Amino acid sequence: MSKWARAGIFAAALVAFAILLILSAGCASRPPGQWHDAPRPPKTPTAAPSMRVVRMGDPCSPAGAKAKTASGNPLSCILYPGEKEPRWRIP
Repeated sequence: MSKWARAGIFAAALVAFAILLILSAGCASRPPGQWHDAPRPPKTPTAAPSMRVVRMGDPCSPAGAKAKTASGNPLSCILYPGEKEPRWRIP
């Protein structure tokens, strides 16, 4: 192998080492667990529409109101003809 070939291999190895050194120096300057440049904003929970949790068949007021069961099924406050008061029913 000629001395120029050895010089080329040495130059390539030196460049690779310099790149590795630069990349590792950037990571080492940060505390553990902080590898991103900008901190992420805290997650804010989105407010879901508030619905009452009720039991089907219970009396309710006013007629037309909406609610849900504990298992998440939607219910409406419905007054059927002949009844005295509305009750929670499946719409």
